[in-house]
Amino acid sequence: MQPILANYTASITELKKSPTQLIQDAGDEAVAILNHNVASAYLVPSALYEKMIDIINNYQQAENEENSRNDTEYLLSNKKNAKKLMKSIENIEKNKYKLVHKSLEEEQK
Repeated sequence: MQPILANYTASITELKKSPTQLIQDAGDEAVAILNHNVASAYLVPSALYEKMIDIINNYQQAENEENSRNDTEYLLSNKKNAKKLMKSIENIEKNKYKLVHKSLEEEQK
């Protein structure tokens, strides 16, 4: 049996009857909507939903930053890659070469 992840519950019939009252009774918390005593949906107040979205976005941003750090560490862990990176930076600063996107894997073949 799946757990009910809310302190408040209501049947689908109760939801149809008075959705506004359910939201008011639960305050800032989610309401599990039950169908035959199994949670079929959650009614989530807008403030709580916005917090959930913020948490997800912050997690994804942190994960992207971690992946970027790992990519940089990989590039700099290999002397050949580090030299290529430093040379590319020099070329960019001097505006002598156009940027061309090539994967390091292709260059190493």
